[in-house]
Amino acid sequence: MFIHWGVYSVPAGIWQDEKIPGLGEWIFYHAQIPRATYKEMCQQFNPIKFDADAWVKLAKLAGMKYIVAMPKHHDGFAMYDSKVTDYDIIDATPFDRDPMQELYDACQRHDIKFSIYYSHATDWMDGGDAGVSAYLKNNPDDKGKWATWPANTWDPSPATFEEYIENKAKPQMREILANYPGMQEIWYDVPKHMSKKHSFEFYKLAYDAQPECLINSRIGNNFGDYWVPGDNKIPPKGEG
Repeated sequence: MFIHWGVYSVPAGIWQDEKIPGLGEWIFYHAQIPRATYKEMCQQFNPIKFDADAWVKLAKLAGMKYIVAMPKHHDGFAMYDSKVTDYDIIDATPFDRDPMQELYDACQRHDIKFSIYYSHATDWMDGGDAGVSAYLKNNPDDKGKWATWPANTWDPSPATFEEYIENKAKPQMREILANYPGMQEIWYDVPKHMSKKHSFEFYKLAYDAQPECLINSRIGNNFGDYWVPGDNKIPPKGEG
């Protein structure tokens, strides 16, 4: 059971009375919302009816063997009590609870495996240009639209990509690995312009802390324990 849930649930695909094309969790990117405006919107997120036990019991009743929860998607918002930043559910919303910890604890109670999704390379709030400038320096002839996808190019944070990796992404992964021992897998995503060095460091970071935890191929640069296809795709027979 893959749970896509975050502060992007507030606009629910609508921004300034306009339906924004694309996936709801990508509204920050597709509507090119200024970072300060998006952060202010977080104050509206208050899911007081959230019930971790109900979610986990429903997953188990449906035959699920594990849950992939989402501590951080591309919007950079931490859906857990992160000490690395105040851009998290405890500090930036009126919801004074940690839903990731509650889901983890519920999984322990109901004997279902817990896993996480973490957007390690793409962070529209704090991730700078997601490595785009370094890529374009080495590939000056690439003028296509995919050269800058999916970086925040309309209102990028002043941090360099390296600063984001060292000061936010790695420290948050250390928090997550410490918070949720015994995870089944980590689902990294959209490595795009991430270097081989960075992909290896994220792999080693997880392996050193939880050596039995599986890492998906979207960590980038041919690292990972198993290959995954594109979203909503079934791999050909014999692959995967």
